[in-house]
Amino acid sequence: MSHEYSPAPNGTPSLLIDDRMGTERSILPGETFTVGRDGDLSFRDNPYLHRKLIHLAFHHGLWWISNVGSRIPVKLLDERTGAPSILVSGASDVIVADRLLAVFEAGPTVYEVGVRLTAAPQPPTFVAPNGRDLTAQPGDLNPEQLLLLTAMAEPLLRYPGTGLDRIPSIQAVADRLGWPTTKTNRKLDYLCARLADDGVAGLVGGGKGLAVNRRTRLVEYALHTRLITEKSLRLLDGPEPDTSSF
Repeated sequence: MSHEYSPAPNGTPSLLIDDRMGTERSILPGETFTVGRDGDLSFRDNPYLHRKLIHLAFHHGLWWISNVGSRIPVKLLDERTGAPSILVSGASDVIVADRLLAVFEAGPTVYEVGVRLTAAPQPPTFVAPNGRDLTAQPGDLNPEQLLLLTAMAEPLLRYPGTGLDRIPSIQAVADRLGWPTTKTNRKLDYLCARLADDGVAGLVGGGKGLAVNRRTRLVEYALHTRLITEKSLRLLDGPEPDTSSF
């Protein structure tokens, strides 16, 4: 891997850009870096990509990432926490995560660019208050429920930045787990009903009927609350969990 890293003076953080194709480049305060068809990191063979889409610069003591394109959104993903955000056209954001993944689509192609901050700001620590009133929240899920959620979210867990539109069909999930489709649907019905009873919205329709886009809502909830993480993928490669009834 090509690595052109140079430390910034006086401890000022620098950025390390990873094109995910084997090349890294560092930039220092006072320098700028662009990504696009004609950028410092260029993808010249894609006519659907803006000439300049991402702009990186150091300003007022902070590193900024900007979307300078006119129509392509850039998804930003904190690689340590999995927290996502969307940088729309014309928007800028301060880089605070030490490992950030920028994902964008141009035509049929999805691109990933890694951005590493050499000295990320440290977040404050919080001490939970000792109170008597407990916040209502879903209970622990059993092994099969976690396995089902992981199979549904597998593309998003394996390829950070993947959109919710890539959630597999029920048939694909059943095939992945080696379960009958009827069992997979039954397990999904029960899991949605259970989480809905625990206060999770969007999983059942009126009168306890099926909700539209419940699979999307379920995966979104599981990822955002970290019910499942990248580490959960080991469940798909491990032994079949206890198949006792829900």
